[in-house]
Amino acid sequence: MNTDSILNEKALDGFVILAETLAGWKNPITEEGKPVLREHYTLASTLKESGKLILSGPTDDELRSTRKINPLGRTKGIIMMKA
Repeated sequence: MNTDSILNEKALDGFVILAETLAGWKNPITEEGKPVLREHYTLASTLKESGKLILSGPTDDELRSTRKINPLGRTKGIIMMKA
């Protein structure tokens, strides 16, 4: 049996998103950024409760540990969702 046919028989039911900071990004420790962070966590919680969010989290551990602000376009996190 061809192993390629076994692996491709069933479509994947999930996908991965590599999230990046965008123009307009607000530092979450500022008063302007706190509501944005709350909205971010509310959306993530809603997606998790609905079973759509598998996992998510930051990936720039070096920047986070030094508390440096991520520059625009730098990969900041990963999100895995059910399709």
